[in-house]
Amino acid sequence: MDWIDIILDSSGGSCEDRTMKAWAVIALAIGVSVSLHAGPFNTNLIVNGNAEAGVGSVSGDDIEPVPGWTTTNNFTVSMYGAGSEIPTNCPGPADRGSNFFAGGPDTALSWAWQVIDVSAAATQVDAHQVLAALTGWLGGWESQDDNAVLTAQFTSGVTTNILGTVSIGPVLAADRADVTGFLFRGATALVPAGSRQVTVTLTVTREEGSYNDGYADDLSLVLMTNWPVLTIQGGANPIVSWQAAEVGWQLQSTTNLASTSQWTNVGPPYQTNGTQIQYIEPSPTGNRFYRLQLP
Repeated sequence: MDWIDIILDSSGGSCEDRTMKAWAVIALAIGVSVSLHAGPFNTNLIVNGNAEAGVGSVSGDDIEPVPGWTTTNNFTVSMYGAGSEIPTNCPGPADRGSNFFAGGPDTALSWAWQVIDVSAAATQVDAHQVLAALTGWLGGWESQDDNAVLTAQFTSGVTTNILGTVSIGPVLAADRADVTGFLFRGATALVPAGSRQVTVTLTVTREEGSYNDGYADDLSLVLMTNWPVLTIQGGANPIVSWQAAEVGWQLQSTTNLASTSQWTNVGPPYQTNGTQIQYIEPSPTGNRFYRLQLP
């Protein structure tokens, strides 16, 4: 998932003024055009990122093996449902399966990790052409601040020196409005030259109670070698657009860029002029920010 943000200031003035006040904020600009490659690109590289490969604990108290991950300190996989007290319809991923990751019983800190080989992308990585998108649904229980953080660390695979890091989380009780459930989080970073391995670690911390109620589900690490560019055409009804060839992206908007900003899906459906996918903003007021999310 790549965030590409555009600021639209429509707080006042003529249509022409709004056009001049609209500018692009590109989180990452790379002056090279590349095409998609086979191999490690555009697919989730995390093994068992949805916690569905093994058996989930019915009660949440059993320490279950977690295929694909090395685990410590009672880290487990629990089932949605009455036994774990995590409702099957709690806020979270729409495509959830039966299970989710949990910190586990009687532990203040637990974690799980796996090492991913990305050496097949070496040529593009060393040419500074690869973005890493780290996403997941993170959450917890009611008013407790137990939480999960997902981190990806890039190394050469020869030494332990960390070349770069990207992480998401934590999601605290205030973020969830003291409601049991999960919130989507995502971040992107340029994969540092020389990277050949990525260590993905899910760290779960207990802040209250005896059970470590930091939760996670639908974890993903995707490498990308191309991504769409948002453009904006000012006017009474500004048009936000991106290349028609880049399908599958979800447009989102917010009114501020604070770390706690809530992003809202905008569309689909979208319009198209043949070469561009377009969204027409109906008479916006104040600042508005846009980004594209690759689910």
